[in-house]
Amino acid sequence: MARMSKIVGIVVCSLIFLSDAFGVLAQSDDATAPVYSPVVDSDEQAIPVNVPNSAETTDLEARISALENSLAKQKEKQDSANKITIKSIGRVYMDGYLFADQKNVQEQENYFSFRNVWFGVRGEGYKIFDYSLELAFEPTTNGAELKNVFVGVKNVPFLDYVRAGYYKVETGMAYLQSPNHSTAMELAHPSSVFAFNRRLGVSSTHYLADDRLRWFAGVFGEEAGTIGTAKSYVNDSQGTILNTRLTMLPLTSADGKRFFHTGAHYTYVDRAASASAAAFRLKPGGIPNSANIVNSGFSGVTRFSEGGVEFAYQNHRWALQSELYGMNYSGTGGGNIYGGYVEARCFLADCYRSYEKKSGVIGNIKMEESQNLYFEENDGMYSPKSWGVAEAFVQWAFVNASDLVPETRVQDITAGITWYWNPNTRTIFEYIHSMPEDRGTKGSIDALGMTLRYFF
Repeated sequence: MARMSKIVGIVVCSLIFLSDAFGVLAQSDDATAPVYSPVVDSDEQAIPVNVPNSAETTDLEARISALENSLAKQKEKQDSANKITIKSIGRVYMDGYLFADQKNVQEQENYFSFRNVWFGVRGEGYKIFDYSLELAFEPTTNGAELKNVFVGVKNVPFLDYVRAGYYKVETGMAYLQSPNHSTAMELAHPSSVFAFNRRLGVSSTHYLADDRLRWFAGVFGEEAGTIGTAKSYVNDSQGTILNTRLTMLPLTSADGKRFFHTGAHYTYVDRAASASAAAFRLKPGGIPNSANIVNSGFSGVTRFSEGGVEFAYQNHRWALQSELYGMNYSGTGGGNIYGGYVEARCFLADCYRSYEKKSGVIGNIKMEESQNLYFEENDGMYSPKSWGVAEAFVQWAFVNASDLVPETRVQDITAGITWYWNPNTRTIFEYIHSMPEDRGTKGSIDALGMTLRYFF
């Protein structure tokens, strides 16, 4: 009997031990449950081990949140293949100019203006097409003016990317570049003189060699440039513009900080039957709302051709860019004009500009988030934590129209500082010295410009 009691005691003790052991194992199935030491002194409290601290918990939560966001974006991107996406875009430019030291030129007046107030939408849809619809509300426009209204289709057999609508004829790198990303307040004179603005047309763009080789070819209506404001154009003979542009990116670094761009374009224009004269007007430094300092042109022009070459080299913070243009007018009063510009720029901080392979132009600034203009509170007072980024630039441009009657020439020197608050907001301070020669009279004019520009 004593032996039986001893055996029963041993069995009971074993069951109690096993129940405690299984209880601990059950708790350990929860990754966040504390695991206690099986032996605890009566005078001490149980000490948990392997308990995640607050930093580890925060890091884990951040990783889970990032994973969820990534999966959500991936799902949204997949869903967009079966619908049309819409992205709101817009920009506001506020410009001011002060004129001084005017000699032998049309008198200029100081002014302030809302240079650009644009709103629009862009997007993609069904894996195959993209679109743009932009409206401009500007001081020189009554009501809304159409800007960049087109539909593009990707991966078209033999034609690659096809676009139809109202957009820019490709006559060089600077003119095709968005004003949101330009260096100075105004385009260099040659970039605007030899441009054809926006026209109604259709084009094809081919991308080769990992998008480092781009070939554009398009057909546009020569007198369809007014459709932006008129919304329509009725004429049996509207003229034809044949335009092509080839760009190459022979050198580029993996991080995009260094690249060499080169290209060329050619445009042939068969004018509308009603067209006979070609106007040639220039404003000081290309400043809008200013009076013309050159006003001449050709008569009896039935067709003309235009072409140019371009290059840009960027080495991280500094860059050099140049374009040369030429134009030949055919007809009873034809002739030749040519021009070009050289631009040098340098960031005063560690940042650079991107390159847009899709359009073959230089894109927006690339700067760290910590470089954005930012104010922080310190004892109830706000002080700048970061001042943003500055870029210095200088530009020389010329246009020679000695075949005009009367002959005309002009040179511009522009220098300034661009202060980037962030990639979408900037202020430009610049000085322009323009030297026109019209009807054998040499003149000069100085101007100070300042602008605040932001876009989204």
